[in-house]
Amino acid sequence: MSPYHAFHGGAFFEAIGVDLRHLDRSGRVISADVLDAWFDPSPRVTAFLREHLEFLLRTSPPNHAEGLIAEIARARGLPEECILAGSGSSSILFHCLPRLLPARRPTWRR
Repeated sequence: MSPYHAFHGGAFFEAIGVDLRHLDRSGRVISADVLDAWFDPSPRVTAFLREHLEFLLRTSPPNHAEGLIAEIARARGLPEECILAGSGSSSILFHCLPRLLPARRPTWRR
């Protein structure tokens, strides 16, 4: 194994498949990513999603998570422009770091 490889907590997808074809294995897999919930979802949320499941399965979510951002801003008393939504911390970091660090400043060396 190369010393230059970093393993993300999402490696559990190797067991269930990134295509989710082996979800039957999920009971034998420990999902240990820092973003994975260690608690069960709210029964009210689960019931709501089940009630609207067919619609949710055939409909794409909003491209920029506008409703989610608005609700988080409302609940936390923050301006919407202070909230950045993404598919996880890695995608947010990959989006932000190139814009935050000057191009002349190396961030990784071999």
